[in-house]
Amino acid sequence: MDFLMFLYNILLLLLYSVPLTLSAVLYIQKKKPGYLYTSILFISFMVDHILLYMTEYIPWFFDLYNHMLLSVPTVKTLLYGVTLGSFILIFSTLIKNARVTFFWIGLALVMLFQLYTPLIADGSLKVWIYYFPAQLFLFFLGLYGIYAAKKTSVSEPVGPDHLDRILVFCTAMAPAITLEDTVVIFHFDNYAPLEMDILNRSYTQDFLNIVLSFYAVKLLFHQFAQAVSGETHDSPPAEPVPGADIVPDIPGDAGLSETAGIPDSRQSLFSREYQLTAREQEILALLLDNKSNQEISDKLMISLGTTKTHTHNIFQKLGVRKRGQLLELYQDFDKN
Repeated sequence: MDFLMFLYNILLLLLYSVPLTLSAVLYIQKKKPGYLYTSILFISFMVDHILLYMTEYIPWFFDLYNHMLLSVPTVKTLLYGVTLGSFILIFSTLIKNARVTFFWIGLALVMLFQLYTPLIADGSLKVWIYYFPAQLFLFFLGLYGIYAAKKTSVSEPVGPDHLDRILVFCTAMAPAITLEDTVVIFHFDNYAPLEMDILNRSYTQDFLNIVLSFYAVKLLFHQFAQAVSGETHDSPPAEPVPGADIVPDIPGDAGLSETAGIPDSRQSLFSREYQLTAREQEILALLLDNKSNQEISDKLMISLGTTKTHTHNIFQKLGVRKRGQLLELYQDFDKN
């Protein structure tokens, strides 16, 4: 059993190190703050995990950690502040126009409350009261994120569908973590000074961190692969687009340019209205021509992943989720 726990701890540290490394490298290359905030989040995961691991295997550290939690919980409170603050920063980066000032005030109040919990008499209730506000904060932050993501666009590399799943999962896990804390604190832990026996690890919290790690690896690896291959969202095609395919008219269309990827004056107005880049304008023309992602990739001589990324960015700028909605928006723009 000890070996399995040792292996479990090592695997968690290795798992957290992967998104930490990817986000750190991407931040160095692209200088986008979202990658920095992601790195800080996973650093906080790793530090918290190392401390918990030490309480499980080093008796004197177990005593020190738990006495500090009951008397001066500064370290744990700072870790909560860094972790929840990273969530706020990441959400505000991904969700455009998200209003998070209220949550910064709320986080400050949560940390202040936690620092003053030692004033309460030692016991199960004191520890439960210490942990509960952080999970309540995460719950409401997740709810707000779900609401805000539906009202505005979502920045790369997380699409609206991925972000919805992440936010719903975080929101659902907050009460699950509280439930585990309640059961363990009131039914298994012992807070008597001479017989202290506290289970500091929360397996539901570990599960939340593990799922977030896998999501982060999936999303960051795509960005990392693009950075390594030298592809950028706004880069021109490697060679001139071969051939000149005639693009058929769509219903209600004034006509696209005869050369795929080169917009006429009408599409130019549409592209300026939604601030599309030159590459996005090329892909828009092919999307309006009902070309598949693979056909667009072949036509413009770019990878399928890059095509999907550009298509996702176009959908975000236009505020649509499907190609049919894009076509309707384009036709309505012509009528206006």
